[in-house]
Amino acid sequence: MKETELPSFDVSEEGEATPLSGPTLSIDLSTLFTPNVYSSGTFDLSAISSSSIGRLLDALPIPVLLIDQWFQVGFVNRACGKISSDYQKIKGVPFANLVPLPTDVSKAQSLAQKIQALIERAFATRRPQISEAILEIENNRIWARLHLRSVRIGLERHVLLIIENLTHEKTQLILTRRNDEKYRKANFELGKRIDYLTEEVHRLTKQLEIQTNQHMHTLEILNGEQQRKEELWERVPLSLAIVGDDGYIRQINSKFSKTFGYRQSDLNGNYNWIGGFKGASGAGIVQNRSDWTEFLHVLGDNGIKSVEIACKDGGSRTVNLTAIPMVNQELLLIFDE
Repeated sequence: MKETELPSFDVSEEGEATPLSGPTLSIDLSTLFTPNVYSSGTFDLSAISSSSIGRLLDALPIPVLLIDQWFQVGFVNRACGKISSDYQKIKGVPFANLVPLPTDVSKAQSLAQKIQALIERAFATRRPQISEAILEIENNRIWARLHLRSVRIGLERHVLLIIENLTHEKTQLILTRRNDEKYRKANFELGKRIDYLTEEVHRLTKQLEIQTNQHMHTLEILNGEQQRKEELWERVPLSLAIVGDDGYIRQINSKFSKTFGYRQSDLNGNYNWIGGFKGASGAGIVQNRSDWTEFLHVLGDNGIKSVEIACKDGGSRTVNLTAIPMVNQELLLIFDE
């Protein structure tokens, strides 16, 4: 336990606990002394240290005080040194002075009255009394449970006060409560965070669902457009071919195959079927799309020219060739008889 974590004892407390059981009479200590000690009818508590009972009380490992009929500390055993090394200085001090009072005047008066009443009750009822309070002995404070018992020596009664140090237990209780509060706050914040994340997940899930539906709708539209495009591609009464950016024929329609007899695989690598075609590397050789554009520019105006197509069956057809630039650096070739 770090010193900075110890309680400050800023608030004085005093509470009562009901004794479990006990006799109503004082404990008679007279038999522990020779008659001449108290034969005068009075007994000075300062003389108890040299007696057998004094040595017995000094041998006890717990702090013990004897309070006289004037409510002053008459005897302090050695175990009080556990609270303060200057414990002997409290002899002759009113016991009420050992209980630090709060700064609030009304609370201070109330606490002082309770302490006074506690001692008076121990004297008057001669029953065991138990109470809890903060004690201060020479600037050292502890939480204490006070066990009070009336004792008699000769004709005089005194109060035997046993001090049970609760500082460790109280400190642990405070730290436990403090940690419990931290955990409670942490759990509360965690709960809020989980609620927020859960709500965010629901929101994102809903948003994803909307976007998915929109995407599916877009796909349906695109699929419909693609189907219409393919249908138009096959239904148009013209021979069509698409040239990629590498100069290869990417696609032909069925009209092209019926008119010239070629499949798509027959066309790539063999461009002699187009009369007069000459690429940058020589006749019938294509390296890229620019070979087609150069061919169209040289042989015709505005991308339209008349060419002779050698059909696969050995015949030939003269057609008008039109080239239209498309996206992705492609060309659409239209062969019109």
